[in-house]
Amino acid sequence: MAVAPIVLELPPLPAVEALLLLIALLLARVVWLLADGVAILRKAGSAPLETKAARARGGSVSESSRIVREARSVERTLRSSAKMFELCYLGDADMDVDKFMEACRWYGDKVLTQMGSFTLVTVREIHANMDKVKHTHQLDPQKHRSMHALLETECASDMHQPGGILLDQSAAMGLLWARRGLMFWVCLFRRHLDQAASGPATPTGSQTPSSHATVIAAYEESLAPFNGWVTRNTFMLATRAFPEWREIEATLASTPEEAKTDMSEWVHVVEPLLDRMDATLRKLDLNDTRKCL
Repeated sequence: MAVAPIVLELPPLPAVEALLLLIALLLARVVWLLADGVAILRKAGSAPLETKAARARGGSVSESSRIVREARSVERTLRSSAKMFELCYLGDADMDVDKFMEACRWYGDKVLTQMGSFTLVTVREIHANMDKVKHTHQLDPQKHRSMHALLETECASDMHQPGGILLDQSAAMGLLWARRGLMFWVCLFRRHLDQAASGPATPTGSQTPSSHATVIAAYEESLAPFNGWVTRNTFMLATRAFPEWREIEATLASTPEEAKTDMSEWVHVVEPLLDRMDATLRKLDLNDTRKCL
C-alpha cells in the first residue's frame, strides 16, 4: 500500500518578509554611505591640475597655488550666502520657507562645492532635505511660506507620532536635519575664528592636529549626538579629505582677512535663524532625537 505524501501548507509570514526587506534596505544604505566615503577619498587623492603643472615645471605647489589665487578674482560666496539667509527672517519668530530652501541649495552648490571633495555627502544631503520640505510646501505655497504654518499643517495631518517621532519623508524631518547640518558649519567657523584670533598653530598656517581637532569638535557639538555608527564613520572618512584652512579661505574670498570677516558675518546671521527653527520644532513636539543609521 502506497504511503500518501505529507504536504505541509505553511501560512504566509508577512512579519518575516517585512523584516528581511528592512534588513535589505539597511544594508543598501550602508553600502551607499561607504561608497560615498570611498568616492571622497578618491577625489582627495587626485592632485589638482595646478598642482600637477607646478610639479611638472619643477616649481613648488604652494607657490603655484598662490599665483593662481592672486591672478583670479574670487567671488565672496559666503558673504552672499549670509545675505540670502538674512532674507529668511519672517516676523518676530517665524521663517520664510521659500527663501530658506533657496538659501540652503545655494549654500551647498556655490559655497560648499568650492571647498573640496569632503563636502560631497553634505551637499547631497542638503538637496535631499530641501526636497522633503518641498513636498509639503508645494501643497499650498502661499500658506506654507511660513515655517510655523507648514509644520502645523503636518501636525494636523497626524503624520508624526507623539514624542517627536517624525515621518522620514516630511518637511519637519527635512528642516530638522537642515538645521543640524547648518549648525555644524556655525560651530566649525566659530571655532576656526577663535583659533585664528589666538594666533596661527604654525608659522605657515598649515593644517595641524589641533586644526583637524576643530573639525571633530564641531561635529561632536552639532551632529554626533544624532549619528549612528555608519554615518559617523562616513563622516570620519570625509574628514581625511579636509584641506588646510588657507585653501578653504581661498575659495571664499580674495584674502584670508576677507574670508574670516565673511565667516563671522555668516555665523552672526545664521545662528539666530537656527535658534528660531529649534524653538519651533520643540514647541510643536517635532524635535526627533533618534539616531540615524
